[in-house]
Amino acid sequence: MPVKTLRIIIFCGILAIGALMIFIFSDQTGDRSHEESKQVSRVIVRAFDKTFSWSLSEYDIVRFTNLADGPVRKLAHIMIYTGLSIGVVIGFAIIRWGRPKPADYFIDIGIAFVIAVADEINQYYSGGRGSNVADVFIDVVGAVLGVMFMHSVISLISWIKARHTDRKIKNSNGLKTLEDASDDVPPDNAGSRSASV
Repeated sequence: MPVKTLRIIIFCGILAIGALMIFIFSDQTGDRSHEESKQVSRVIVRAFDKTFSWSLSEYDIVRFTNLADGPVRKLAHIMIYTGLSIGVVIGFAIIRWGRPKPADYFIDIGIAFVIAVADEINQYYSGGRGSNVADVFIDVVGAVLGVMFMHSVISLISWIKARHTDRKIKNSNGLKTLEDASDDVPPDNAGSRSASV
């Protein structure tokens, strides 16, 4: 199998796994989805209660859990699509076996947008759930954050590589390190012998 084909298969695999995870979540019924997000919200509220020693009553925990449920669900959207876009950027890097081009980032966001729209359509037909244009926007925000994160990581790696290459070039052009320069100094014995002869 050609290497290019193998890289494309890996890319499609990353994309398929990300999309499958998203559709598994969106395929849940409304009751189950809300129950799971409330459990996460309750864990977060209890963690804050314990960390800051608020000593919340059970009534307050339920109240704050209900308040946190909406933001937690939106944050989950952002995190899932951030992970998806990171995977797609890595996939593009595997296909090219090099730094992704600027167009790749736009394609990545476009892929995330298409999956987000399909996700909302799927949710519309899931029991007890609706679709929301605002969720598509939130999903795209997550994708943009993932792209920005990967762009920063790749830029940092490129900067480190460039500095390392610059040092190699300087050393090869005769700018020697202190250790190299010390090798060129003749030993004292050699100097004294030449003087005596």
